[in-house]
Amino acid sequence: MKVSKYGGTSEGEMEVTVRLDRVDRQAHICSTWPEWSRNPERLYASPKKITERGGKVTSAFWTVPIDRVRLRRGPAKRRPLTAEERQAAQERMRRLHEGRSMPSGRTE
Repeated sequence: MKVSKYGGTSEGEMEVTVRLDRVDRQAHICSTWPEWSRNPERLYASPKKITERGGKVTSAFWTVPIDRVRLRRGPAKRRPLTAEERQAAQERMRRLHEGRSMPSGRTE
């Protein structure tokens, strides 16, 4: 069963829960976040169970082997560099590029 219509969940209700079960070595995933639900459907096939409201899937549930799940942090939010930090970084890059442009076997 390929699920195609996710939705029907208010923004405040959207969440994803991942429970890693050490005993049965399974990851139990529940998603009420429509945009996110499409990823496990693509990765792990159709959900094992769904709940619907108004013809749209509001919750989807997957059970997959624990070693198939990868949890990663999103991109880090970086603070802007100060002028001094930017200048130091530029100097490091300049030295790195100069070192790479030297013919092999020669050091100066």
